[in-house]
Amino acid sequence: MLNADTHPSLSSRTILVVEDEVLLRLMVCDVLRDAGFRVIEAASADEAMACVQSDPRVDLVFTDVKMPGSMDGLALARRLKREFPHIQVVLASGHLLEKDLEPGTLLFTKPYPIEETAARVIAILDAKGSAP
Repeated sequence: MLNADTHPSLSSRTILVVEDEVLLRLMVCDVLRDAGFRVIEAASADEAMACVQSDPRVDLVFTDVKMPGSMDGLALARRLKREFPHIQVVLASGHLLEKDLEPGTLLFTKPYPIEETAARVIAILDAKGSAP
């Protein structure tokens, strides 16, 4: 199992989870915390931008696509790529397909197994060369 015991430096990685559905956000955050990540929560893209602007340690943003507010997850991903290119962005949606996204955009298709979230995030960070 991948967690802070098997990968001690996971605790130095920060994941920002952006999800307006409270229960889903709590479940994803719990799985990531249990794996050893430092986790920040946001309920909207606007809140997520405020988090990223105030905390430069964010390594990965895991965001839903459909959310209330001034921008959705797609707009958030584009803005993050433009303003914070070092941050990996993963979208979660039940309505999009990878072929419909910009090249290099990562997608978790809903419904996805919550218990596999941490392993998939670790694999994404490993592929980028920024995880242990």
